[in-house]
Amino acid sequence: MRPAVRLFFRERNEVPGGEAVRLLLRDAWQIVYGGDMPELAKTPEGKPYFPARPDAFVSLSHTKTHVLVALGGFPVGADIETLRPVRPGAGQRIASDAELLDLGFFPLWTLKESYIKLCGVPLAPRSFRFYTALGRIVPPEQDIAAAVY
Repeated sequence: MRPAVRLFFRERNEVPGGEAVRLLLRDAWQIVYGGDMPELAKTPEGKPYFPARPDAFVSLSHTKTHVLVALGGFPVGADIETLRPVRPGAGQRIASDAELLDLGFFPLWTLKESYIKLCGVPLAPRSFRFYTALGRIVPPEQDIAAAVY
């Protein structure tokens, strides 16, 4: 049985983002799979993966203050952002006015970044949309789940 995807989150402190996320990934691997973490590689598009463990999937993200690792037995995309002021018009680069009104800038930004990471290919953020229906987030594809925490 494949392990479910688990999220690991911690404050970054003074450690640079890339190093902090690697340290969290190493700890997450130990918890989920045990033993030493295998080599991590990246596709030409930048999606991380484990060549020696095609059954293990990962998504990584960091901000100025926190790091996030999603790790488990099926493809995953995860993103984290720090709430901060954004430039006027920033939302229009990633979404329609209706999407922004429905979900808000930061939830929509992290959903779209997560979806791009899940797909593993560059996508224009305005080329797909999320919306809410009956109090749930509806993703661009039927067979994926979407959540904002």
